[in-house]
Amino acid sequence: EHSDALNDLTDKLSEIYSDIQDRVGITPKDLEHALKEVEGVRREARDAMCTANDAEQYGRRNNIRIRGIEMIEGQTCQTVVKNFLSDKLEQVIEEDDIDIAHVLPTRSQPDTSQPSQSGTGSTTPPPLVIVRFRRREVRDSVLRKRRLLKGTRFTIMEDLTALNSKTLSRVSKDPAVATAWTWNGKILAMLKTGEKITVRPFQSLAC
Repeated sequence: EHSDALNDLTDKLSEIYSDIQDRVGITPKDLEHALKEVEGVRREARDAMCTANDAEQYGRRNNIRIRGIEMIEGQTCQTVVKNFLSDKLEQVIEEDDIDIAHVLPTRSQPDTSQPSQSGTGSTTPPPLVIVRFRRREVRDSVLRKRRLLKGTRFTIMEDLTALNSKTLSRVSKDPAVATAWTWNGKILAMLKTGEKITVRPFQSLAC
């Protein structure tokens, strides 16, 4: 439904642009009206994208992503994850607590035909594993204990949508932000002024 709505809005935007181009002797008032229409369509499109994004993020509410753990031959991904969490976070995790776990494929494979600068061959990025827990409270407990991994090569993060990931990256790089993080799919930021805010996709921090 969201895809159909976005397609309708895209068609409407194209019609507006075509109408502007077809006009002869367009007046400043006409142009102002057309630009307001374009801005209105843009707002509708962003609202639709945010609604779809919220629904997608809700579907990931039991998920986490773990970077850095290595798969062990002869063990399932669930077993490797269970042992890792039990060992590193000192939390009792049963395999039944994990609904599914698998390694996410990398976008591109390393070029093994060229030696690395160290002369030991190409290095691959640390594997990224996505984990879905059966219960939300288990996931939240794992996220709360991830601070124990500070200073290690391992990281645990929420499973964010692409739009939320981009928003978090944008907010983190903003010069007015001291630090940014997420909780339950929401992007939170602590400004250098000491104010804590929640940031939505497309939202300007100046607002």
